[in-house]
Amino acid sequence: MIHLQTGAFRQSALFTSGEDGYHTYRIPAIVATSRQWVQNVELRPYADLAATPVHPQWTALAAFVIALAVATSLVAWMLSRLPAAFAANP
Repeated sequence: MIHLQTGAFRQSALFTSGEDGYHTYRIPAIVATSRQWVQNVELRPYADLAATPVHPQWTALAAFVIALAVATSLVAWMLSRLPAAFAANP
């Protein structure tokens, strides 16, 4: 806030975590929702985002799924070798 007489700034909290029912998850939700609303209002005259065609990138998805399968297999193999490593080094 600005004091009209002195022109000095004074900081005041709008939402305080844990007070008046505002918790840590509500404040980011309020900020994200208001930001998305403003973005939609500002872009509405220039583009209809709902009518934009979606082009899925199947190659990127396939690469991700393959990398995930390889990583999961590697972690499973390492976990299967863990008991043998502990038995060899008491």
